Amino acid sequence: MLRFFLRLYCMLVLGFIAAVPVINWVVLTFFPATIESYNHEAVRGQLYTLVEQLSPLPRAERARKLEEWRPHYGLKLALVDAATFPVSDKERDLLTKGRFISRDDFIEYVTPMRNPADGQWLRVSLPPEPTLLTSPMLWFAYSFLAMTVGALLWLWVFPLWRDLQLLKEVTQKLGEGVLRARVGVSKRSTIRDLAEHFNRMSDKIAELINNQRDLTNALSHELRTPLARLTFELDMLRSADKPAERNELIDDMAADVRELDDMVSELLAYARLEHRGSMSTCSRVVIASWLEEVVGHVELEARARDIECVASGDTSATGVFEVRAMTRAAVNLLRNAIRYAERRVEIRFAETPAGQILTIADDGPGIPPADRLRVFEPFTRLDESRDRTTGGFGLGLAIVRRIVRWHGGSIEIGEAELGGALFTIILPARPGSPVK
Repeated sequence: MLRFFLRLYCMLVLGFIAAVPVINWVVLTFFPATIESYNHEAVRGQLYTLVEQLSPLPRAERARKLEEWRPHYGLKLALVDAATFPVSDKERDLLTKGRFISRDDFIEYVTPMRNPADGQWLRVSLPPEPTLLTSPMLWFAYSFLAMTVGALLWLWVFPLWRDLQLLKEVTQKLGEGVLRARVGVSKRSTIRDLAEHFNRMSDKIAELINNQRDLTNALSHELRTPLARLTFELDMLRSADKPAERNELIDDMAADVRELDDMVSELLAYARLEHRGSMSTCSRVVIASWLEEVVGHVELEARARDIECVASGDTSATGVFEVRAMTRAAVNLLRNAIRYAERRVEIRFAETPAGQILTIADDGPGIPPADRLRVFEPFTRLDESRDRTTGGFGLGLAIVRRIVRWHGGSIEIGEAELGGALFTIILPARPGSPVK
């Protein structure tokens, strides 16, 4: 910290030292008339008084009078010969006209007597300004200024350095795998915004790592069942003698391979939805035709289970969303509803001030309140049966939630009027912005 403070302090002091001559040069270069007017006004009265008192006196008397005045004025007073004193033509012209001139950065002034033809000019020199090398007061003033700047700088640097060190320590902890580590700074901290962004980033990283860990654990568990079946079927195939038995085992193995392939496809789809950039842009969709297309995707499944799948809503309504993604989300929800429904499944779309609302309801047993958040986790199934006829890998609802979040929306589970589960998707009027 001391090195950081000294570097910053030295840069600040050097900046002050460099600024003094620069400011002086700028003022003298760009505002010469203002500076000249100020200095002339400051001495005009004294010069007028001196000239008024010296002009009536003879030349010899003038010199004696100056000697008498000199100790009381604190100025260097001298009479010079107008004919021999070195001045420029412009200065001589001003003096001839009865005006006074300034020289040497307003340190020396020359003014004529009341009668310009008098032949003598009064030369007045101000006392030299004290320098840092000769004035103890200037040494004290600049030293006090340097200490004040240093103290104020320290009061600013110390809490900043402390917060940066805290940020460094939390970064190291995160690098070591302590995902709970967060930066805590005061509301007045200079890096408060940075700390809040860092904490949000840490939350996202922790969420991603935890999701990845849970997904990996769940995936290893899910893969174990079909792989175990394949291993058992291979052993059975080696000992099978009858062609019919061998063909049946081969069909079972092919079904297990298809199951693995479907699982991998679902997993890849779930992984792609992690990033918003993985999907195309949203477009405006005619809801009536879109609902008809969605229902068409599950028509055969609904007919096989003798389930009536009905789409309703404003036929003239239009929605704004990514068609392919929302189609997949709606189809996943419909398949889930058909799997558990008794006789009827309804899908409805509506536009409200709160946003775009899509609901899927069924007349099945519904979902208990305690499980309504858990069902959106990857590889989570309320029906733990491993039989292929139940279908699904526990990724369908997880994919739906990611699609909805990608659009900036939310999804909830409630109780439908039909008696079963009610899935409600709320999308903002402009997808990508948060739902109000």
